[in-house]
Amino acid sequence: SKATAADGKVLLSWLPPPVSKGLTSNHVTLLLLRIKFNSHPISDSTGSSRVGLGLYPAAALMNHSCAFNAVCTYSPGGGVLNVRAVRVVEKNEAVCYSYIDPYQPRRTRR
Repeated sequence: SKATAADGKVLLSWLPPPVSKGLTSNHVTLLLLRIKFNSHPISDSTGSSRVGLGLYPAAALMNHSCAFNAVCTYSPGGGVLNVRAVRVVEKNEAVCYSYIDPYQPRRTRR
């Protein structure tokens, strides 16, 4: 999006020369988009407050489904993402989880 491209230019301008050497605003924009679409919230130990974002490369390979077959849980502090099957996952079936809280009312989820 135009806003993300503008954010990429701004962020690139903030980086010190040793870090930004060879980077373009397009590189930074692509990184921002990867973070936006592949990050997972990290909550405090009670699970009530978000305290950051985690990037878990293996989780980026999973897709969303409203009929999910797995759930993600996090170790305290978010250092480890655990994926657990909630039903039998058939051979060659994709492992999918819900990107949103499946217990929210339908109108909120849409």
